[in-house]
Amino acid sequence: MWVEKSGRTAPWDLKKTLGSRISRFSGYGQQDACELVNYILDLMHEDLNRISEKPYIEMSEEKHRSDEVVSQEFWDAFIARNQSIIVDLMYGQLKSTVTCLSCGNISIAFDPYLTISLPIPKSTTFELVYIPFNSHTYNEQNSVHEVNNMPVLHFPLPKGSTVADVKKMGIKKFKLSSEIDTDDLHIVNQVKGRTTEWFDKPSLKADTID
Repeated sequence: MWVEKSGRTAPWDLKKTLGSRISRFSGYGQQDACELVNYILDLMHEDLNRISEKPYIEMSEEKHRSDEVVSQEFWDAFIARNQSIIVDLMYGQLKSTVTCLSCGNISIAFDPYLTISLPIPKSTTFELVYIPFNSHTYNEQNSVHEVNNMPVLHFPLPKGSTVADVKKMGIKKFKLSSEIDTDDLHIVNQVKGRTTEWFDKPSLKADTID
């Protein structure tokens, strides 16, 4: 945590207090940081809430209203029960639309949120080992088959790449003959020199290949 004078501090007292209030934050096990922040901010909001008596508010179901009007109605209903500096600085609205599959009725809501969890983009790096059809050359002098050079490439894949895209990229990066088509290449998974899986479906997403 940051403080103005020293630049950082170890919040042991805060951790101890949280652990005494809620059991899942006690001890020294790994915890979800976002859940912890949400819990602390929610406690602060409840302690600082300027509304002591929270009224019941019934939302209108009138159709064909603009998002601005509906959003303001939901926000007014929320702040009628919740007013604190945490709400002023950190809360927002998230629009959700639900359509009934039976009657086709559309329900639109603008729900308040404190934080939004976003996925960390997965960086997909592919390792390709090019194994040509003539992978061995017979050495007449020693009477043995010697393994030919098999270049290895590591390269990032754009999101949504397919097996067909990987093959095209392999042809380009390995500088293979222009006569070689994607159908001439096979992508396989090898474990200790043994082929365990084939991935020849062109539309298969490359990020599903382990």
